Amino acid sequence: MFTLLWVEVPNMDVNKFFSRICKVWFIIWGMIVFPPFMASANQPKSIDSGTKQSVDLSRVFNQVRANQSWKSANFPVISTGVVKTSGNGVMIPASKGAVVRNWLTGRVEHISVDSGCGLNVVIRSGPWHHRYCSLQGTIIQEEQGNILLSDIGGGIRIQRGQYLEGGRAVGRVTSGSSSGQSFLHWQVKYQGHLVNPNEVLQIMESQQGVPQIQEQGTPEYGNPIITQPQVLALRQAIIGQESGNNATSVNPHSGALGLGQIMPENLPSWSQAALGYTISREEFLKNSQLQLRIIDYKLTEFWQGAWERSQNNEVLSVRMVAAQWYSGDPTLYDQEKPETYDGHPYPSIREYTLAVLARYQTYRVATR
Repeated sequence: MFTLLWVEVPNMDVNKFFSRICKVWFIIWGMIVFPPFMASANQPKSIDSGTKQSVDLSRVFNQVRANQSWKSANFPVISTGVVKTSGNGVMIPASKGAVVRNWLTGRVEHISVDSGCGLNVVIRSGPWHHRYCSLQGTIIQEEQGNILLSDIGGGIRIQRGQYLEGGRAVGRVTSGSSSGQSFLHWQVKYQGHLVNPNEVLQIMESQQGVPQIQEQGTPEYGNPIITQPQVLALRQAIIGQESGNNATSVNPHSGALGLGQIMPENLPSWSQAALGYTISREEFLKNSQLQLRIIDYKLTEFWQGAWERSQNNEVLSVRMVAAQWYSGDPTLYDQEKPETYDGHPYPSIREYTLAVLARYQTYRVATR
């Protein structure tokens, strides 16, 4: 784990003696300064066949638990049943067409098709590699050599080498197996060593407080929705404008909650519509994944209405959705009158919708 340097001059006993002392001193010093690397023989390790390197996965997972580094990671798909270990990964039951989301921000390393994994994408996030199998779509190789996954039905198009943010759509779950059940096959590696994805999901669940799957196999999330790229960009823009990505934010004047600053009086009906059950203010604030689920559901509803009203005008649709989110009325997107709440000044609806539009356009340009 460290290098020892000394000079030995022939026929000089003093130098030999001095070099031996230095060698012993460096070893003792290394044991004191670098104790994390001096793993004891009884610690569990994961060793890939054909390699001499080893990884102490228990230590890696303990570090993840200690620093909460997966608190904001994304569950790859909304499950509709019991997750099962299968081969080198897990099979996560999901509805056909359910959106598969990027677990951690990283770069797309591989897009390929093989007999064991079907159409699949591999993303690298630092020392982690995560692989998503059994996706819908086709692989396209452009003249310049670019490799793309194209899923026209889901509005998804990603490219090898692309920087992909956590939560972005990777693909959609393909048709079911012979049993009629659809699955996402998900694999995870750390520094090239296979990791049990079930343990990853359990740590994420403990950090994020995600609702458990009911025994009968019905998810407490409600039916999954397919989130369009425009809605994902809108979500990013509105969250940036409203809370700066702070899931525990509470407005001191209106009491608006979380990432999207949802009004507390809307929470019961919105959560019932999006999740199939009503959640409390406390449950909402401690669970960013549920917040995103509700936000996506309502933004999809607002977007569909605005798209029709604007006759497919993207810029106008964005401003209409922003106006509806801010004021409840999509037609007020150009109103210049300053807003107030309980005597406190807020931007006009026009100012708000233009700010959201600017964020939206920046996000869309960066991800096209």
